[in-house]
This record gives sequence, structure tokens and C-alpha cells, in this order.
Amino acid sequence: RRLTMGEMSIEGSEGTIQLNGDAEILCREHGTNAWLQYNYEWNNQGFGGDCVYRLQQHVIDHLLGQGPVYNNAREYLKNIYIEHAIYQSAEKGQLISL
Repeated sequence: RRLTMGEMSIEGSEGTIQLNGDAEILCREHGTNAWLQYNYEWNNQGFGGDCVYRLQQHVIDHLLGQGPVYNNAREYLKNIYIEHAIYQSAEKGQLISL
């Protein structure tokens, strides 16, 4: 029944955003208790809305000269830094600032 690869909660300077296993995105501003659901178009096809297929098709289209690539390596490195900070935070039991 799971629609995502996991669940995530990100605390920011102005609030919190969460992704749950049902692919719902929820936002809560600091100082409030109300979670607001972010509505977006979901294509319930394949696992995770066919996210792996869509990524592969996007890269292939780019390599065939059919458009720009939106997930270049330089930008993706930010995800690697965030992932590293998550593991470091869990290991040390403390928040890691980015």
C-alpha cells in the first residue's frame, strides 16, 4: 500500500514539511498546530507514481537531445549532503545544521 520510498519530516526556519507513506505532503507553520495538506496531481501508476520510470525517461530524452536535464550532478550533490547530515544526526543524536 506504500506509495513512497519512505517518510520524511523537515524542520525549517518557518515551519515543518512532512511526506508520509500515502504520498501526502503536509505543512505546518511554526507557532501553529494546524497541518495543511499540499494538494498536487498524483498519478497512481506503478510504484511511487512510476517515479523511477519517469526519471529514466527524462534522462534518456535529454541524451537524445529532446530537452534539458533538470537533475544535473552539481545540483544533486545537495541531496547527498543532506543525506549525509541525516545519518550524521542519527549517529550523534543531535541536529546538524546545513
